[in-house]
Amino acid sequence: MITYDEHGGCYDHMPPPWGAVPPDADAGEFGFGFDRFGVRVPTVLVSPLIAPGTVYRAPAGGTPLDHTSVLKTVEQRWNLPALNARDAAAPGFGDVLTLTTPRTDDVLAGVTVPVSAGPGPAVGTVSHLESIRAELISRRYPAGVTARRRDRYQLDASWTVLIMFAARRPRPPGRAGNAAPFSACLAYLFGLI
Repeated sequence: MITYDEHGGCYDHMPPPWGAVPPDADAGEFGFGFDRFGVRVPTVLVSPLIAPGTVYRAPAGGTPLDHTSVLKTVEQRWNLPALNARDAAAPGFGDVLTLTTPRTDDVLAGVTVPVSAGPGPAVGTVSHLESIRAELISRRYPAGVTARRRDRYQLDASWTVLIMFAARRPRPPGRAGNAAPFSACLAYLFGLI
């Protein structure tokens, strides 16, 4: 499965639909109810058990496929319980695997891979974002600073941001103090909690 965490800049003329089942009864930040789906994202399923040319969609009028459909499919495949109400209500996509024996055809037969005739037009051109990054670094670090020392400054800045984040995140109930432990901040930052 190849998908995106967010829309990745793919334009979508449709706003995210309402009607999602919230994962639990807790409101999110600023009272967000988690009752709205996210933006639509492109997803490609690749398997020798999928018929050639298959386009798969959720049934019309039903719950749309979303990221929790990945969880639902894993839960259905290995007979696992749902993690929360949201993935319990999500449709799975395991029924797209319609073939009983794997395909043996060469899916790349007849495909010619394009070959570049020369370097791309932007070779040697500094991107707009890279020029902004360079300017910000030059404002922060004085001229003559070695690359090793500059990299150390950047690492220190990254840790500073993470520590500031740790100091602002409240501890879980039952824990003393007003800041979450560093490991909880890392887990939160990387989407583990």
